[in-house]
Amino acid sequence: MQLGLTFSTDHVSRKPKTPSKAFIKPSPSLMKCFQAVMFLNIYSLGSMNRSFTIWLIQYLMRRGKLYAAFVFFILLNNISFGQQQQYCMGIPSFRNYVFTILEDSTNYWSTYPKPPKVTDSVLCGMEKEIMADDSAKYFLEHLSFKKYKWAIDYWNAFYYIHKMDYNYTLLALTAHWNPDLRVAALLHLNKKLNERPKVNSRKMKTGEWKKFDKTAIVFLVYLAESNPMFISGSENATIHSIYISNILWSLDVLTGEQIVGNKNIRDWYKNDLQLETAILKWKTHLK
Repeated sequence: MQLGLTFSTDHVSRKPKTPSKAFIKPSPSLMKCFQAVMFLNIYSLGSMNRSFTIWLIQYLMRRGKLYAAFVFFILLNNISFGQQQQYCMGIPSFRNYVFTILEDSTNYWSTYPKPPKVTDSVLCGMEKEIMADDSAKYFLEHLSFKKYKWAIDYWNAFYYIHKMDYNYTLLALTAHWNPDLRVAALLHLNKKLNERPKVNSRKMKTGEWKKFDKTAIVFLVYLAESNPMFISGSENATIHSIYISNILWSLDVLTGEQIVGNKNIRDWYKNDLQLETAILKWKTHLK
């Protein structure tokens, strides 16, 4: 039997639903604070695509999706945690980039020994220091053979690198194509090492100094073994002797030994056996 009933929906309210109190939009100051914390952490991630990550988080936050951005950020940190100890995912491309700064294909300073290539262990630490720092890359790029023009370029670069405590970058610059810059890098490195007893550094507490020291000992020994102790000439010979002396002084500071005793290589060196004995002693600190 058909009842013939009709239904009307005119009485139903069409007002939008009130959002749940659990999803109240956060204040702008809270969002800015959260955004700053996220970006600081994002720049510490080595192999993630920073541009895409930052864009996605900004997009979510502009849409008021703070909680979605937070969840994404937590997942990102968990996924990337294991990669932070291996910051060298981009070593091949980064190596090529650094070599455009450190090397000179024209061999302009042919009267000096050509420095050896920087090792991957040094490049790995350098990558972590400068990849997210556009200012560091700007200063370093002005030290390349194509862009280097004035002494102020390397003073600006070393001032910034020293201030930012970029020790691996200083270490890499000890193999720069310009002999004056090689010496400047060693002088800054030696100064940083001697300042350590006066510094209460986070790097000391986290063991970063210990890790750097081992890398530095291996690399400086590599430089000492790759270079002649002396070269001919007057000014060239003097600059090279300062370079070699600073390598040996830095090895003494890193190991706590007093083998060279702050003597110039001309006053200290007697024969190859003496140098080989010193290198073996420095290497014992790698164990």
